[in-house]
Amino acid sequence: MENVSYAASVACNLVNGAGADATVLLVDVNPSKTVPKKFYETLLQLIPRVDIVIADDAGLDGTAVIGDTYIIPASRGMKKADRIKIKFNTINRKISAVSAGTVNLKVRKEEAAASGAELKYLEAERNYFGRRVGELKEPLAYSPDKQSAAADFLADCSRKWARTDAALIPFSDISSGMKAGPVLMKDLYRSFPGDSSLVFVKINGANLSDLFSGGPFPALAVSGLKIYEKNGRVQKILTENGKALEKNKLYTVAVSDGAGGIGRNILLRAYEFSNSRKNFRDIVRYCLPSGKAAAYERTERVVYEND
Repeated sequence: MENVSYAASVACNLVNGAGADATVLLVDVNPSKTVPKKFYETLLQLIPRVDIVIADDAGLDGTAVIGDTYIIPASRGMKKADRIKIKFNTINRKISAVSAGTVNLKVRKEEAAASGAELKYLEAERNYFGRRVGELKEPLAYSPDKQSAAADFLADCSRKWARTDAALIPFSDISSGMKAGPVLMKDLYRSFPGDSSLVFVKINGANLSDLFSGGPFPALAVSGLKIYEKNGRVQKILTENGKALEKNKLYTVAVSDGAGGIGRNILLRAYEFSNSRKNFRDIVRYCLPSGKAAAYERTERVVYEND
């Protein structure tokens, strides 16, 4: 919530400061999850004035109103488009009413003849999402609460693309696994629906170790490191070559800007960081070259031990 509210506050202040009559906030929700109404109530308390929030939240059932803000659900999939009607009071320059509905894009040909935009939209959708972007040698299974082939593959791709010593990517940036064989653009959107970006970080070995000391290893995909956890506490972190982290040595790490608490903590400890502005769909495409099937290296990255 802290990351979300800070970024939203900066954006809203810029828009409102420029003299905007109305402010609209777009909220991207993981398609496999819903958020409670309390989330929106808390968010609106933490940020400046927002008139409309549009969220692709499957848990929203129609338009809701919180204070002076309208919460509108966005359509999922590509079969419908949203139509939002706004009544604006030109005297006090405020929104007085909002209504929302959808337009069915799967129209009959005779209806589409009167409005060719729908057919062009559907054709563009089919061409874009049906485009082949690569091939997988084997299926990539995914689990939202433990290390998996899909998580390992994403971490390896991120590290390879960023050319860093390691990568730490949250499971929440993955929605589903992937099948073996040809990979289409729609498969990337299904497995990596969010718009989190990859961040390059420089951090010394001491601070990198401190990130995980005193507790269990969080829900992160790992590449370039080997984590040892015993009885629910991280005991040591080694490089992929089995060497201990050097306290004063600077390591480069690829992380997600949507990594929650770990993302904030690693940036606070970093000597230097830079946001690539590249989402994980683009990064996975980099690891799916044409002409040959991509695979990932099966290695044990987090070792769990108990007495």
